[in-house]
Amino acid sequence: MKICDVKAYAVKIPRNFNSALGTAGLPAPLTGLESTENKWAEVNQTIYSTRIETTLVKVGTDTGILGWGESQSPVAPEITRTIIETLLRPIVIGEDAAAPEI
Repeated sequence: MKICDVKAYAVKIPRNFNSALGTAGLPAPLTGLESTENKWAEVNQTIYSTRIETTLVKVGTDTGILGWGESQSPVAPEITRTIIETLLRPIVIGEDAAAPEI
């Protein structure tokens, strides 16, 4: 069984700030223009997205089996998608997709 396709999808989902403030979902109050998706954290020099963001990865095999995975991308998942499709996809196409023996 060989890997025949790899696709990555940048995902951005609206965040409910009323339930997220002060939790692991949003570690710090954010500052910045209301019209921007990314903002500075008030307590440190970190940029956070105003949305929940990640990259989903679909891997297909020549036998029709599909696998899904996630590549954590809390900011700018388009960059992770580009890395997967530009750098990793060409390397793994044609590789054996069977689970390694343990």
